[in-house]
Amino acid sequence: MTKIILLTLVLILAGCATGRSYHNSDNMWKLGYSDTQLNERVYRVSYAGYSIPQSECDDFAIMRASEITKEKGYKYFRILTAKESSHSQSFYIPGSTYTTGTVDSYGNISATSYSSGLMGTANYPVSTITIEMIKEKNDASGTLDAEIIWGSLAKKHGVGK
Repeated sequence: MTKIILLTLVLILAGCATGRSYHNSDNMWKLGYSDTQLNERVYRVSYAGYSIPQSECDDFAIMRASEITKEKGYKYFRILTAKESSHSQSFYIPGSTYTTGTVDSYGNISATSYSSGLMGTANYPVSTITIEMIKEKNDASGTLDAEIIWGSLAKKHGVGK
């Protein structure tokens, strides 16, 4: 029982460390940001995070959009589509097996084996936006300045890059 409680605590702490930070989704849980280029100026950006509110996922997706915009030499972007969803992933963590036993003076052996594991499901929010990058600010509504967005949200979430 103690092992299960300890393992659960480790998973919770690992989930917080993985899910509450701005990072690429290069882990087995697919948490973090990912993006796909759809044409020269259009990207689809997603952020999935464990144990964080949907609004934080939204912020991280917009942060990634501003980061891509700056990396590609653009100054502005606008959000073409936005979608919020939830994703579930099942997991199993195998337990350890241990055996206890006794041997008496006549050579009789008595043994008992124990094995335990942990099975569960992780649910996490996902934010997906499609953006169009723009070189110069125009009169189109919803034009966002990548530098301002990055600075504001990075400060809000304690992200330094």
